[in-house]
Amino acid sequence: MPFLSTIEEMALEEGAKSGAKLTSQKYIILALQSRFGEIPNSLIETINQIEDVSVLESLFVPSITINSLEEFQQLVNDSLS
Repeated sequence: MPFLSTIEEMALEEGAKSGAKLTSQKYIILALQSRFGEIPNSLIETINQIEDVSVLESLFVPSITINSLEEFQQLVNDSLS
């Protein structure tokens, strides 16, 4: 089995990070929609602009348990500050 070049390894790693980011964004939005119905486009856009997977992961559980969209928006704002 041939070894991957450094560039190929970097590309695979970047693809995995991108996939994790997109999946996290998707499931946060789905959780919020499931709980609260339609959510503001501005919140969707903010979630989709988050690049850091660890920030997205920290927002996932609250997206399921938080009491309101306003509280979630504040949590997002605090996470990005």
